Amino acid sequence: MFRSMRSKDQVRRAVWRAMDREGVSRFPGAEGRIPNFAGAKLAAQKLSAHRLWKRAQVIKANPDSPQTHARRLALEDGKQLVMAVPRLRDKHPFRLLDPRRLSKAQVREAATIKGALRHGRVVALEEVPEIDFVICGSVAVNLSGARIGKGGGFSDLEYGMLIDAGKIDDHTFVATTVHPIQILREHLMVTDHDLPVDLIATPRAVIDVERMYDRPRGILWDHLHPPQIHEIPVLERMGYAWARRARMRRARRWSGSSGRSTFPSRLQPARFRTRRQPRARIPTATRTRSGSRSTGARTCTGLRCRCRASRPRMGGRSPTTIRRRR
Repeated sequence: MFRSMRSKDQVRRAVWRAMDREGVSRFPGAEGRIPNFAGAKLAAQKLSAHRLWKRAQVIKANPDSPQTHARRLALEDGKQLVMAVPRLRDKHPFRLLDPRRLSKAQVREAATIKGALRHGRVVALEEVPEIDFVICGSVAVNLSGARIGKGGGFSDLEYGMLIDAGKIDDHTFVATTVHPIQILREHLMVTDHDLPVDLIATPRAVIDVERMYDRPRGILWDHLHPPQIHEIPVLERMGYAWARRARMRRARRWSGSSGRSTFPSRLQPARFRTRRQPRARIPTATRTRSGSRSTGARTCTGLRCRCRASRPRMGGRSPTTIRRRR
């Protein structure tokens, strides 16, 4: 039976503790990351024997340690490999590895994170080839296809970018490699931006999941925080382009409208936001009963105004403020 639903953080902490307690996690430990586990190589071999893997020509893989063996097998099988830079920190965050341009020694090195950055070709998002198969890391999954990552959301962002760029469609399959202890028999919390999986590979077998959740249709900007957008250059660039296209579509649809974007203003890059102009200050003249006159920037309606300038003072008379006549 399914247990009551826990939050994502509760599930992560429970799985990390269980892996460390059972001794199935590998260096540097499970806490706070996609955990490397005992049998990761065997799980990758099981996945590489699946019919969907053999049919794929281009595979996109995450840069985490547990999927190193899957990346190496993809290159050894002659498949092009697309990898994302850790935390998407580069202007062009994807690397394309073509095994036809690599020697046998370079293939083994290119499967690692440092090797992929050294031997991979830097490609813009528009230059990424169409992807047939996606490998992602997971902290926890269930048999309905729900997946929980380490909490950074980078796998979801990478998938959303490739969807918006037209590199992934509904025929692209998503797989993950995990230890059996990471497969939970309970409902997992799933949001609209979470990426479900179609295949779960373990050291024992590959499970074809009957997925019960829809995939995201792209980047959901309302689910992102401004710091995330500003820290990832490609997101910042895509956000501005998205806002421009939205303005143009609305301007074409509603002639005579202002064409304002539906892109949330708080998520727009700081340098693209419309700055509010300061209000012009109206010069005024202040005349007292004694006839003295001084200029300033206050606006007062006269004797009946309730501002501080027209209030009576102790030991003196209240001044009358009038606008300067031009």
